Amino acid sequence: MKRFGPVVRHLLAGYLSLFDLSGRTMLSVVRASGGAQRDRASLSRDWARVGGDLKTAMEQVGNER
Repeated sequence: MKRFGPVVRHLLAGYLSLFDLSGRTMLSVVRASGGAQRDRASLSRDWARVGGDLKTAMEQVGNER
């Protein structure tokens, strides 16, 4: 990977992360400080939104019965 410039390396890492379903990175990429904390906060908001959507759907199904 040393022969690639940093931009290409980061683009490749981003592309490969599309296929990484384990949540781990395939390539070590320098991350900004606080990145893990921001990721946790984003995931928390995403799952809260999913939970809200499920609740709304369950209420709508319950009202239809």
